[in-house]
Amino acid sequence: MTTEALVHVSNVQLVVEKDGKKVVTRVGYRFDDDGNKIRVAKRTGEDI
Repeated sequence: MTTEALVHVSNVQLVVEKDGKKVVTRVGYRFDDDGNKIRVAKRTGEDI
């Protein structure tokens, strides 16, 4: 018997492409000059 369960957000990773390769990374946040919150790929440092 199988049951579905919730996945905590800390266990979710994003796949981004860097130099033609797929890289698994976590999501971080930073603030720009205007105070807007921007999502950032932690491993590559790129904005999402």
